[in-house]
Amino acid sequence: MTNPGQPSSVEERLNRLENLVLNVGETMLTQNNSFATLTTINERLAEKTTDHDNTLATLIERLNEKTTDYDNTLATLAAINERLAEKTTDHDNTLATLTERLAEKTSDYDNTLATLTAITQQLNEKTSGHDNTLATLTAITQQLNEKTSGHDNTLATLTAITQQLNEKTSGHDNTLATLTAITQQLNEKTSEHHNNIDVLVANIIQLTESVNDLKNTVDIQTININSLSAEIAKITEQAAQDRQQAAIDRQEWRNRIDQILNYLRDRNGGSSPP
Repeated sequence: MTNPGQPSSVEERLNRLENLVLNVGETMLTQNNSFATLTTINERLAEKTTDHDNTLATLIERLNEKTTDYDNTLATLAAINERLAEKTTDHDNTLATLTERLAEKTSDYDNTLATLTAITQQLNEKTSGHDNTLATLTAITQQLNEKTSGHDNTLATLTAITQQLNEKTSGHDNTLATLTAITQQLNEKTSEHHNNIDVLVANIIQLTESVNDLKNTVDIQTININSLSAEIAKITEQAAQDRQQAAIDRQEWRNRIDQILNYLRDRNGGSSPP
């Protein structure tokens, strides 16, 4: 007698195997889509990392340019300070020379006045003497007037020299005031440049932290991708084994069905079973 439940059991198992194959195919398709999505995310992360590296290189280049400009400005300021020191030294030397000459002229003038005072005193003592003394006194007075005129010319020359010295001193003061203003402006620009450098350094530090965070995220994603790849490979291998086993099971069931059909055919005298 035949077992009426046997063909139904074979069909159910075949249906289960087909459903299992479909489920494995859908799972593989979903995993392939997930893998493609992760690959796209990895490519985008690589592009973002490249853009960030380019931005960081540009900022470093700009910082180097600003540093070069700052060094050039400091060199110019040092040259200006050196020239100012040279001009100050020359001015001090000129002032010392003029002061020394003025002291010499003043000393000569004081000696001349002392000599004239002594002569005048002697003339006053001898005035009560005779007319020759008066004539001599007149001649001496004329000489004194001539010497006084020469002394006045000397005083005029010293006055002119003193005026020129005052004018040069005023010009030097104006030059010092101008250099002081330039130095103050350079100090302000230097302070502003230091502030710009501090801002750029802070931006670079922030970008570096962002790069580190991004690299950590990429590393985590890479680990997840590797884990998922290993899981996909494992599932793919298991699916291949399941397909191979399903094919073996189907072949075994077909062989058994053929044996049953042949048995029924032989039992019915060679005719096909009803």
